[in-house]
Amino acid sequence: MKIFTPFLLCLLLLACSGGSNENAPAATDSDTAVFTDSATLGSSVDIDSAAVSVDADAGESVTDDNEAKPVDATLGFSYYPVIPQNETRDLRVFVKVQGKPSEVRQSIRQIEKEDLEFTKINDSSVVCIIKNIEAYKKLSIKPLYDFDDFKITKVDDAEPLSQADPNEQTLDLENGNYWHWKVKAIAKTAHLGNITLLIKAETPEGQKLKLAERQINIKIDINEPQLTFGQKIYRFADSHFKEILSLIVIPLVIYLFNIIRKRVKGGQTDQDNKN
Repeated sequence: MKIFTPFLLCLLLLACSGGSNENAPAATDSDTAVFTDSATLGSSVDIDSAAVSVDADAGESVTDDNEAKPVDATLGFSYYPVIPQNETRDLRVFVKVQGKPSEVRQSIRQIEKEDLEFTKINDSSVVCIIKNIEAYKKLSIKPLYDFDDFKITKVDDAEPLSQADPNEQTLDLENGNYWHWKVKAIAKTAHLGNITLLIKAETPEGQKLKLAERQINIKIDINEPQLTFGQKIYRFADSHFKEILSLIVIPLVIYLFNIIRKRVKGGQTDQDNKN
């Protein structure tokens, strides 16, 4: 009995150790939550990536649609109606997207005021407004004129977009766009010259559209020096020669003819009396 008792104790110890090795630890709730969150996170990342790509495509389509639609703009230009021969005056154009005529006019006047501090011109300019200009991304404004009347030089306040059209600018939706030229009258005679502003827009497809044309009439004046009294008489006689001839020469000829006729008659009367 004493020998059998230790043997039973050994068997019980072996049974307990063997059972504990065969039973694997059960997964806890926290472990299960970790795996579940990881799986969910992976799927959410994929969904978010797809959503970002969709949003990017949608943003590009919205941008394309905005570029395809024309914007409403107000255009103003200022010029001097009289330019003396061999003198230079300014021609300005200002365009504002969604701008009011009063804002465009005020902007042009402000630019003129700043420039007049240096030019010291006493003449007054004329400001004209063109409303509802349907522009796209780019706008081109070009002056057309007779080369015998004017010499027009562009003032490059901004770099041109291309050499093909140096008068083209990309629309500035916030600050507006500004074009500036110097106009010199070079005509040899005083007359009425004209400048035509050709306004074109470029569509997103690259097509050029003529939006408007505006003709500007400018009187080319000749500054003549002051004449002396003798020069004024000579010019008056030269320009009124026919009137002078009819008022002076013809009556004088008639007067001399009558005198000669009387003398002839008087001579004939004396001859008859002698006979």
